[in-house]
Amino acid sequence: MSYSFSLPAYYGQGIRSCLVMTFQAWQHVSISGKMGRMNYFDREEIGSGLDLISTSHKTDISLQIVWNNL
Repeated sequence: MSYSFSLPAYYGQGIRSCLVMTFQAWQHVSISGKMGRMNYFDREEIGSGLDLISTSHKTDISLQIVWNNL
């Protein structure tokens, strides 16, 4: 995604994969999207308390729309 970069820290054993796409919708508008998935091999739950996920994988999705008026 444009104008952003992140490298999250992870603990344990697993693999992270992501798909990044950019689409020029119109002359001044571009749409970018990113979908990432983390699969853990060494646990059946992720997080704790209210953030508890009862599976061994986690998926995140981001969408960005950029208007360039130049």
